[in-house]
Amino acid sequence: MVVSAASNPPDASQLALSPDGADVEGLIDRHRGLARGLARRFSRRPDQLEDLEQVAYLGLVKAAQRFDADRGTAFSTFAVPTVLGELRRFCRDTHWPAHVPRPVQERVRGVRKAEDALLARTGRAPGVAEVAALAGLTEEEVLEARLAASSRTCLSLTQSPDRDDPQGDRGAEVLAVDDDGYQRAEDRDELERALSELDPDARAAVRLRVLHDFTVAEVADRLGLTPSQASKLLARSLADLRTTLSSDAASAPPRHARRGATGSSIALTDVEPELFERLTREELAVARRTAIAPRVELQAGPWRGTLGDVDHGRGLGLLVASGVMLRSLALDERPRSEIIGPGDLIQSDSGAGPADSTPGTTSWEVVVPTTAALLDDHVIDRLCRWPSVMNALLSRAVRRSHELAFQVAVVDLRRAEDRLMHLFAHLGDRWGRRTLDGIVVPIPLTHEMLAQLVGAHRPTVTTSLQRLGSAGALLRRPDRTWLLPDRDASSARVAA
Repeated sequence: MVVSAASNPPDASQLALSPDGADVEGLIDRHRGLARGLARRFSRRPDQLEDLEQVAYLGLVKAAQRFDADRGTAFSTFAVPTVLGELRRFCRDTHWPAHVPRPVQERVRGVRKAEDALLARTGRAPGVAEVAALAGLTEEEVLEARLAASSRTCLSLTQSPDRDDPQGDRGAEVLAVDDDGYQRAEDRDELERALSELDPDARAAVRLRVLHDFTVAEVADRLGLTPSQASKLLARSLADLRTTLSSDAASAPPRHARRGATGSSIALTDVEPELFERLTREELAVARRTAIAPRVELQAGPWRGTLGDVDHGRGLGLLVASGVMLRSLALDERPRSEIIGPGDLIQSDSGAGPADSTPGTTSWEVVVPTTAALLDDHVIDRLCRWPSVMNALLSRAVRRSHELAFQVAVVDLRRAEDRLMHLFAHLGDRWGRRTLDGIVVPIPLTHEMLAQLVGAHRPTVTTSLQRLGSAGALLRRPDRTWLLPDRDASSARVAA
């Protein structure tokens, strides 16, 4: 015989004999009806009855195992308390959807009995003080018990709250509300950022007038101005705020884009922290919110040097955050190229920067997918508040002139092998990555690109690279990047 139960049932070895040798299975079979009857006392819904019967059977098994017929007590008299105990324990542990401590559950039952007694006596709903006096509790305990009793029933989120209209709105849709807290936080952040762009007097005037509800005369008195001057200052400041916020709403990216994530803008403090290293902590906090530039994504391949039809203003140009490009200039059939990488400030043909009046034909090649920040007029206006940042940007432009001078010097070298070795030594200093084998230059430059960079014919470059590779001076890796071997380290590993 197998008896199932709601919790872990006893195994077959437990369903043996009672201490006096009575047949346990026989006792259980004969008193199943008693267990079912006791279970029905606790059933409030049809779906509960099956679980309660399983618990009652478990109590019946425990009673049969402990029953001693020699004491002269009928088995039914002995089993009823055990079965009832199992049922009460099950109801206490499972009938509350939310966890309620057992002492509170006991108070709930006491309060319910007191309320029923007072209702039968007075014919009206009893007050808290009356229930507390009858149940021997404090008023706070009665209120706590009533609150706990309300948690015995709950509404499913997938069930309609209107039982007469089961096809109506579901509970989740009725209970759900729009949380505009995130939007309010973003609005506050945008307002603080816009306020930080005002001069100190204008910012103080706006805060006094709007946040603290000062009159114009009081604002003027606080700032040492005449009422007319304060009125004009407020009008101008509020107009500037509206302009800044409206332009930001139209062009500024979402907040996640300002952290340097993929989006329409890029945070300069994230991609070029060296520009802001001389700022104070307070200035850096403002820069993180305001030093935001339009993001430009360039895929590998030829690039026309334009950013579309959008007029971004002249500005300073593009600040390369990652990637590698070649800018080539052809005065005859042999173009010459310069290499551009992270940290370089360049000018495209998009209207950002002065118009390119250089004679000849200019072309661009994106060697590695490139991300750049467009430093247009709007961005420059924000950065001008920090002279050290503008000085660092101008230093980038000066550095590019030094880079061009170096490439001119490389081209003047007589041997192609010398040109290539000086070029790669320079690239290794700028963007190389040191490994156990030497310095890796992670730029997949082709022979044609190298020929343009060092001012030589492609066959000459191919022959020179073969000679350098045979000598172990410059190697091409399987991923098309280049390696400048560390000869001393290689010799040491061979000797070891």
